[in-house]
Amino acid sequence: MKLQDILKEFDIEGKRFDEYDYVSACNNCDKQTKQTFEYLAEVFAFSLQEDYQLD
Repeated sequence: MKLQDILKEFDIEGKRFDEYDYVSACNNCDKQTKQTFEYLAEVFAFSLQEDYQLD
């Protein structure tokens, strides 16, 4: 799975999701994708987000 596939799943106007869900989905990317700067930047950025999960 490529990062673009993951982005399509989450880049929907009005769709709410937790940062954890996005990072978890990114873990399904193939080995080659996980070695790219784009992948590392996306995962790092979302890992830094504060946890705003709804109770």
